[in-house]
Amino acid sequence: MCSYAFFALTAWCSNEINILLSAKKLFPGLIRMLGHPDIQISLTILKSINNIVYSGTETTQMAEQHPLYDEIQSCDGIESIFTLFQQNRDPSTKDRAAICIGRLFRTREITDPIMRNEIINHLKSLVNDLADWIKVESRKALINLSQNTVNMAEIERDGFIFPE
Repeated sequence: MCSYAFFALTAWCSNEINILLSAKKLFPGLIRMLGHPDIQISLTILKSINNIVYSGTETTQMAEQHPLYDEIQSCDGIESIFTLFQQNRDPSTKDRAAICIGRLFRTREITDPIMRNEIINHLKSLVNDLADWIKVESRKALINLSQNTVNMAEIERDGFIFPE
């Protein structure tokens, strides 16, 4: 139940409050909880992380690196989110993990070629999703990733064009 309470806090508070929450060094504990055997708890924690990451995206300039990248990377958070993505436990978890990674790597190259290929291809598959939130956020994640030339080359591979 605590995971749902934390999610509710991150979902309904302002970007500024989420940034203040991130300063409390919550990521190591949240990242550990991504491995919880209950898929609903893992998904709720991922949504909470995504809400905080979203706030970092929204409060900085597009040309800047994501302000929470180093903090999340320092506790193996990106690898843990990617592992959750690869487990393919349910579509919502996979979609949200890809979007979260796309946000975190704004202007940065995804140096792991497997991660780069899988995340970008999955985000490209979501740009015309029926769910508006997934459609919009996957496009934004691809735009974030396109700020890096290596990522952009992967995005444009196979003739992909950003939808209008």
